[in-house]
Amino acid sequence: IDVVNFQDEEGRFGSLVGSTSICRESDDHDDHPGFNAISSNPTSASPRISLAQAIEERGLDGSPLFRLGIDPLLPKDQYIGFFEAHIEQGRRLERSGINVAAVTGIVGLRQVQVSFTGQANHAGSTAMVDRSDAGLAMCAFATELNNELLAFTTEHAPDAVWTMGQMSVSPGAASIIPGSACMSLQWRAPSDHEMDQMFGVISAHAQKANESSSVMRGVHVQVEESDRLEVNPVGMDEWMVAHVETAASHTGVSCTRLVSGAIHDAGMMAKKGGLPAAMMFVPSINGISHDFTEDTSEEDIAAGAEVYVQAALQMVADANGLEFP
Repeated sequence: IDVVNFQDEEGRFGSLVGSTSICRESDDHDDHPGFNAISSNPTSASPRISLAQAIEERGLDGSPLFRLGIDPLLPKDQYIGFFEAHIEQGRRLERSGINVAAVTGIVGLRQVQVSFTGQANHAGSTAMVDRSDAGLAMCAFATELNNELLAFTTEHAPDAVWTMGQMSVSPGAASIIPGSACMSLQWRAPSDHEMDQMFGVISAHAQKANESSSVMRGVHVQVEESDRLEVNPVGMDEWMVAHVETAASHTGVSCTRLVSGAIHDAGMMAKKGGLPAAMMFVPSINGISHDFTEDTSEEDIAAGAEVYVQAALQMVADANGLEFP
């Protein structure tokens, strides 16, 4: 059993920098999908530069220290799989009172930018009926699209989620009607089919908005590709998932199956590294993550650690034809 703690699973240069690097098949920078990714934190004092620039500034050549299946220290055939433990980053476990989850799959992620083009004008002398307000159009679009996605996913994609996390208007002055606006729209779902269906809902809503003069009042809507890399859904190995459930049963810890709504290194190790992969979750207090109040109780950490160790030992024993108590 080898233990690894990957750097920068979700940080300055996007996602999964560490696991992506170890899964690279060559020293070619094009083999690293995030190599040219721009640092993504707009509030950071650090400059917004690419990972390639940051590496070059520090006198490095960008070659990974180790590569799975290529370097002698990491022969792929000596591993039966990759097993990751993580906090849930949601409230499903806490709400249900269950100690751990065996993760069945990791969602995919897609993102677009939605732009709104109207006409900037004087906020005092332009009558309401004469306005092409891109800001109001964006708000109306977002509200109505949220309702449409909620109706669709309730029936067709119950594990899907979506976020409109960035919104801006221009010129951004209190006394000027916004002439343009832009919002990000990101959605996640466990299957490519669900992801495609949700994009269909988004596209149809944009087309309907452009045909609705009463709502948009001359504001044009355009859905554009985002510079964020698309992430495909990935399933976890059923044999490993079953061992998580068995380990929980043996240790007297309650367990359920969940889909991960966040992107994790296990997905990269399965998809790019070619290893069977599995994950287990422990509860997040109040479902909070990506905030300084993120926490998990010590009791849940202890229970999760017990299941984690038990499951790992079971997998090794089973793969070698041995019985583990």
